Amino acid sequence: GETLPEIAFEKAGIIKPCVPVIVGESNPETDSVFERKVLYTNLPEPSFMGNRNAIMSLLTYADKVEPTLWPEHEDILAHMDLQGAYQRKNLRTALAALDVLAGGSHGLIPETWMTRSLQNAIILTAKRTGFRGRWEKVSDKPLVICDIGHNEHGLRHNFAQLARMKDAGSKLIIVYGSVAHKDVDSVLHLMPED
Repeated sequence: GETLPEIAFEKAGIIKPCVPVIVGESNPETDSVFERKVLYTNLPEPSFMGNRNAIMSLLTYADKVEPTLWPEHEDILAHMDLQGAYQRKNLRTALAALDVLAGGSHGLIPETWMTRSLQNAIILTAKRTGFRGRWEKVSDKPLVICDIGHNEHGLRHNFAQLARMKDAGSKLIIVYGSVAHKDVDSVLHLMPED
């Protein structure tokens, strides 16, 4: 998709009947897309019998709730192996998802397990799925960081973080790749001048 509602519509395609949905960030342009998808996906379900409020209780916007472990988020962030600045938003979404999965009963998922898993995301994810590259530091000398950010929104965050951590006079090399259908021109103007 080219617009936020088009992108939200594509992402909403994963929504299934009777399955809770966690959306990381609410947005006036996209909220109605997710709400319609949740509603229309669940209207035929006998367990809801047309109860709109019950259906909409399946939808959680992470930025509108305070997850159980949110008071500890600064400590979790400080110890996470994923250090991208955007991880604050991702952490809130992950913690909101854990609350939904635990059904309000964190006895099912011990807090120490949750925080340890969040703090070791690179190791655990790479080990289980092979997925890598979310502001992942590959080397200190030279400093090499890999990130799968590929669109204007994601790269705006990446380049801002890069600017904050770059030493004056240090050489910067960026390797950027994209699939053919992406609008590369919308990204090129974000590249640091040096």
